Amino acid sequence: MFFNYIENQESHHKKITFREEYIDILTENEIEFDQQFLFDFLDNCL
Repeated sequence: MFFNYIENQESHHKKITFREEYIDILTENEIEFDQQFLFDFLDNCL
């Protein structure tokens, strides 16, 4: 499963950015966060 994610990561991130996915994971797992403390995202580097 994890291998498939890595293998398809480039096409996956054409649909959703890494930032969006990261925030979704935090939210889905009810992890509180403040966006000002999230690290800088380099979404355009893929």
